[in-house]
Amino acid sequence: MMILLAFFLVWVMVCIYFYRAQERFIYVPDISIPSLKRASAYPGQEVEIHPEDDPEMATTSWYFRACQGKGTILFFHGNNGNIETRTGWMQFALAAGWGLLMVGYRGYGGNPGIPSQAGLTHDGLSAYDWLVHEAGVPAAQIFIFGHSLGSAVACQIASQRPAKALGLMSPMTHMAHVAFDRYSFLPAPLLIKDQWRSIDAMDCIKCPLAIAYCDKDTTVRPKRSLQLYQAYEGVKELTLLPGVGHGEIALSGGPQVLVDFFERRA
Repeated sequence: MMILLAFFLVWVMVCIYFYRAQERFIYVPDISIPSLKRASAYPGQEVEIHPEDDPEMATTSWYFRACQGKGTILFFHGNNGNIETRTGWMQFALAAGWGLLMVGYRGYGGNPGIPSQAGLTHDGLSAYDWLVHEAGVPAAQIFIFGHSLGSAVACQIASQRPAKALGLMSPMTHMAHVAFDRYSFLPAPLLIKDQWRSIDAMDCIKCPLAIAYCDKDTTVRPKRSLQLYQAYEGVKELTLLPGVGHGEIALSGGPQVLVDFFERRA
C-alpha cells in the first residue's frame, strides 16, 4: 500500500511539474537575431508588424515581394528556431517568383513578448492584415503555409481570414493529442493550457487544403495528421512522405508538395 501511495505522489508531482513548465516544451524559441542576408539568396525586406493585441509591441518579419501574377505565401514555422532557420526551405518558391512573408513570432528571433496560443494567433492575424493592408496583396493571392506548431497557427488564421489555399506540413489535431502520444501516463487533456485545437477550426476553413505528413514522425504522430485531414470536408489533398521523420520532412520534399498544390490553385 505504501509503495502505491509513493508512486501516486510521484505521479502527482510529475503532473504538477508538467503543468507549470509546459510552455518550455511547447515553445522552444531561438532568441538570436536572424540575418536576412545569411538566410536567403533572394532579396527581401525586414518589416515591423504591430500585433493587434499590443500595438506598442513591434515584431520583425521578412517579406519577399511576388513577381507579377504570382501569389504570396504566408509562412508559419514550428515551435523551435526562428524565421532564419526556415527561410532556406522556401528558396525554390522564391526562385519561381512566389512572394513570401516569413512571420516572426513574439519571443522568437529577438522579438519582444512571450509566446502563447493567444499571442501567436494575434501575431498571425496581424501579419495577414499587414500583407493585405500594407503590402497590398489581395486575399485571393494569399496562400497560408504552416509546419508543426505553425500548422496550428495557420489553421487559426485560415479559420478567421480568407485565403486561396491552406497547406499544412506535419499538422496536429490539437496539443493534448501530441502530449498524450508522447507522455501517455499523464492526463494531458486536463493539463494543457494552450490547446491549439486545429481540428475544431476545420469547420470554419473554406479554402482548399493540402496536408503533407510522414510515417516516421514521433513528434506529431501520422495518425493525428490523418485525423485532421479526415475532419475537413472541403476540397483537399493528402500526401504521405514515407521513410522520414518530423525533422526531415522539410528536406524530403514537404514544402515542394504544398507549393505544387498552391500552383494548381493559383
